[in-house]
Amino acid sequence: MATLTTTVQESVTINGKSYGNTIEKTHSSIEQVYQQVVNVDTSVQELFGFAASEKAGDVAIDKAKYIRFTNLGVNFVTIYFSSDSATGSVEDTAAFIIEAGCSMVITDDQLGIGTAAASTTPIDMGSIIAKADTAAVKMEIFIGLTA
Repeated sequence: MATLTTTVQESVTINGKSYGNTIEKTHSSIEQVYQQVVNVDTSVQELFGFAASEKAGDVAIDKAKYIRFTNLGVNFVTIYFSSDSATGSVEDTAAFIIEAGCSMVITDDQLGIGTAAASTTPIDMGSIIAKADTAAVKMEIFIGLTA
């Protein structure tokens, strides 16, 4: 088994004063990685799905310990996290914009969906979908998985 080490670092100087921090995190028991650069078009496309167990095209939901998306393009990309609920309601999806050159990191396989913050209960993600803004972009995906 391997240990995945990730580092987040911020650094800015304002009026001669430095701000920022470096945070290092280790993710133990990593036995599989998925790394790929994909083309994200302006139409909605599923990047990958989650399932209770591994199968072709799906990641086992309880094995995903670290997920990173990096937008390598010049336009923003909208990432949609869909729950594994079969209801199909609007409340089953959360969307986030990843600007050009930016990354988004997920370190848990659960998604909080609800109509009010106090009543939101984390549920397993079902799929991750992407859509580019005005023109197709390349996006890198990295996933660290336990066995």
